[in-house]
Amino acid sequence: PAIELFGVRVPLFRFIGLQNYARIFADPLYWSSLWRTVYFVLAFVVEAVLVGLGMALVLNERFVGRPLMRSCLLIPWSLSRVVVGLLWVGILDFEFGALNGVLHNLGLIDRSISFFKDGWSALNVLVSVYMWNQAPFASLLFLAGMQSISEDMYAAAEVDGAGYWQRFGYVTLPALRPILFLVLVLATVNGFLMLDLIYVLTMG
Repeated sequence: PAIELFGVRVPLFRFIGLQNYARIFADPLYWSSLWRTVYFVLAFVVEAVLVGLGMALVLNERFVGRPLMRSCLLIPWSLSRVVVGLLWVGILDFEFGALNGVLHNLGLIDRSISFFKDGWSALNVLVSVYMWNQAPFASLLFLAGMQSISEDMYAAAEVDGAGYWQRFGYVTLPALRPILFLVLVLATVNGFLMLDLIYVLTMG
């Protein structure tokens, strides 16, 4: 079948673009890129949630310097991804990177580590760098949720003999379910949209 477009008969198959989709799905590079993207997003979401929740648990406790720590938490998240990329280029560079210099001075390595030597290691480094940038936001959301939990619930659980991890499992986590869902959605969306940090660190 065909349709008439500006006086020209165009095959319907070509008009609706199915030819392009068929070409994409037949390209092995498309599937390779898709699986890498899915792995990146899943790994980033897991790391961001776990690290963000861990930092929120620490910052929810009372200790000296807590306000300062909470302020410092905002620094990685407040930086643009281009700035984050340039910062980590200076840290992870093969020849002049600060991390290689520190490890060498500590006697932990004999030669510099190329963190972007192959695709697999580069992908995992990218996940960790992006987690460093985004986990503080997840931590702030979790911390806000923890601050809204009544102290009476913790006191009642403690009277019943619940330890720290039992209070976490039976009081904190159930109360954080809406926040956890929000963090998962936002982290997933941000993971799929991330491009500039990858380009700055690896030039594609």
